[in-house]
Amino acid sequence: MESSAAARRRRRGVAGMFVGSLALLVVAARLLDTLLHALAAFSDYHAYYRAAANLRARADLYAEAKLLVAHNSIHFWSQTDGQYVYPPLLALALTSLAAILDIGRGGVIWLLALLAATIGLVWATSHILGRPLRFALVGPVAALALAGLPLLLSLRHEDRRFLAALAVLKLLAALGTLAVGAALAGRPPRLDRDDLRRLPKLLPALLVVLGAAPLALSIKHGQPEVILALLTALALLAYLRGYDPLAGVLLGLAAAVKPTLALYGLFFLRKGRWSTLRAATLTGLILGLGPFALLPRASFADWIAISRYFTGDDYPAYPNNQSLHGLLLRVFAGSEIHAPLVENPLLAKVLWLGLAAGAGALWWHVVSGRPERGRRAAAEYALTAVLILFAAPLGEDIHYVALLLPLAILADCAARGGMPAAWRALAIAACLYFMQPWLDSLPWYQGSAALARAIASGTYLYGLVLVGLALILLLRSVTPGAQP
Repeated sequence: MESSAAARRRRRGVAGMFVGSLALLVVAARLLDTLLHALAAFSDYHAYYRAAANLRARADLYAEAKLLVAHNSIHFWSQTDGQYVYPPLLALALTSLAAILDIGRGGVIWLLALLAATIGLVWATSHILGRPLRFALVGPVAALALAGLPLLLSLRHEDRRFLAALAVLKLLAALGTLAVGAALAGRPPRLDRDDLRRLPKLLPALLVVLGAAPLALSIKHGQPEVILALLTALALLAYLRGYDPLAGVLLGLAAAVKPTLALYGLFFLRKGRWSTLRAATLTGLILGLGPFALLPRASFADWIAISRYFTGDDYPAYPNNQSLHGLLLRVFAGSEIHAPLVENPLLAKVLWLGLAAGAGALWWHVVSGRPERGRRAAAEYALTAVLILFAAPLGEDIHYVALLLPLAILADCAARGGMPAAWRALAIAACLYFMQPWLDSLPWYQGSAALARAIASGTYLYGLVLVGLALILLLRSVTPGAQP
């Protein structure tokens, strides 16, 4: 007869599978709804496409961004369809798209790229967590998604023939990739029992990655954040596999699009990975600054001026800046829509610099200098992402896609067990916090009092502190050289 303990375990397993399946269904439905309605917004993609078109026409790449700086108004910023503010690489990469497709059809391609990057991020995360999904499992899902999404979108687009043809091409490309992978492996891809048993164990991580509000928000606006999150995750995976120069190339490529991501180099600095840092620096400089040689001489100065504006004290006070710097500016300096609680901009800067330095010192103390390449190193890399969002002068809500890997690590460690119940509750709370739909649009406007508006304007930041605390406690509970 079945023992009472075995029966309880079986009942818990059935209940867990039921709850997990229901949660996955809800997450999938929400993600699909985001994808189907993305093209109705996609404001940042429009800015990238127009920038690529400007490059082709030899027009001013930063004309719209300079208008934003000149107006210096949240009302102007919120009523426009995005401005291009990055180094030229992203616009340069999209010039071919702008050459052959109009902005609407190009949007479908960009949306497919974001979906493919999301699937790639899931694959990379599974390998980082030690529960690898094989291409035999991910490939068919990717093929169906890349082929089926344009058909669904065709219901909302006038040119159905174009989208149907695109779907067929994507399906053939995906099947061709599978065939090439099988040929290189010397045998057809197949699944075994280990692959199928691995899926339920990976479910907590899948839920927090695909169900995270920052992912939905990023896709809604057509941001490249999920592509950059994939690159930084692949940089970690390359490091864990011992490919240090490759890790640097991947990180340098991400930083060439958004220079703030170069701060991930702190992790490799702490680990003493000089070959990674050299490769990242060289790649970032060539791809990030090299394209300026193709532009008018004033373009580099324009980009520097725009970057200074975005890291100064005006734009960072906007409520979408969910870093510590942004909250302190809203409290002590104010903005067009935020009356300060205390008029003291100098105090805002002093507190930010002091707390950021303290967070950096704590990070340096918690992160081991040993060149480890296991799950502890992944958790340390995740804590680096938290530090960047917390201490950087600009950590917008869309940048919080960088938390997908930290959340997956917390969910996986909580599911594995072996940690105190209090820590497990904290980790679960941090994961659930970032799955709340109301985070898709910040409730910074709630409340008429200045105190209420200031408190409500830091919603992402509060969740970030939860994630950071959970990761610190996780790393403090595990001695260097061991695995969490």
